[in-house]
Amino acid sequence: MKPGALDPQPACECGAAIGELHRRGCDDELCARCGEQVVACHCVYELNGMEADGLWETHPDIYENGPTEAMWKVYDAEIEKLGGRIARSPLWQVTEDAARLGLWCRWVGPGTEEAQRINSGWHSCGREHPDAVPHLVLLLYLATWNPKTRHYEVDGQ
Repeated sequence: MKPGALDPQPACECGAAIGELHRRGCDDELCARCGEQVVACHCVYELNGMEADGLWETHPDIYENGPTEAMWKVYDAEIEKLGGRIARSPLWQVTEDAARLGLWCRWVGPGTEEAQRINSGWHSCGREHPDAVPHLVLLLYLATWNPKTRHYEVDGQ
């Protein structure tokens, strides 16, 4: 495994310490409902009966300014039913879950002899490879977010 692959994440941009909740709008906060970044998921819109893909037409004010405080209250009430918002942890959830599920990869740089054989880019490998890091893309492709366990899972793992 590459040194540092499972080191604690650096300081969060919002200032949240490990175990604290992220500031609303922080890129690092995961949605307890879908497992995506809260800033990128559609849950706040869906829970308020809106189709996120057409907001610029149906709700231009929301599209321009983001969810209202009333919308966040609806979202927060649903998230409370799932155990509340996800606090900052030492590792990003996707990193932790990829490692737990044994999904590892390594970078093969362009212009190398190896890249001529297998192409450059990320390639799956075992944890024991000296350049192995958790394979986040494969995790998101293979796994499903479980809001009850708050982990990505493959066939209940």
